[in-house]
Order: sequence, then structure tokens, then C-alpha cells
Amino acid sequence: MLDGRPIPLTRKEFDLLHYLASRPGVVVSRQRLMIDVWGHPADVGLSAQASRTLDTHVSSMWSKLRESGWILTVRGVGFRFRQD
Repeated sequence: MLDGRPIPLTRKEFDLLHYLASRPGVVVSRQRLMIDVWGHPADVGLSAQASRTLDTHVSSMWSKLRESGWILTVRGVGFRFRQD
């Protein structure tokens, strides 16, 4: 819910949001997100396609959350959920 209205997230968007929100302030690497949220093999590096998948989901969540600033990009590393 955001401002009293439900936010229509896909299952992966919800999983990603939950993963980040359960670790406020912690920078989570792109690889760790792909492993833990998508089940990407840990012993295989991230492909350009996997990286785009993550970017697409984060971008979609930003739009749905009205770019609230809850999910922050840590350039060259990954993402973190804003800690207040």
C-alpha cells in the first residue's frame, strides 16, 4: 500500500522489494540479488541479460512507487533500501 492505495507488483517485484526492505541500509550487490531473488547460479557471473532483468524490475518498481526514493542505486555495486 502507498498512500492508502494498493501497489500492483509482480511476484518478482514483490520478492525484490521484500528482500531489500528486510535489509534497510544494507548495500546488496547485483549478483547477490540475482542469486537470492532469481535463483541465479552462484558460481556463474552475471550476464548482460541478467543485469538488464534486474534493472528492468527496479525501474518498474520505481515507477510504481512513484520514485519515492526507497530503493537507491549504489553505483557499481547494487542497490539498497533507504534507511530512515
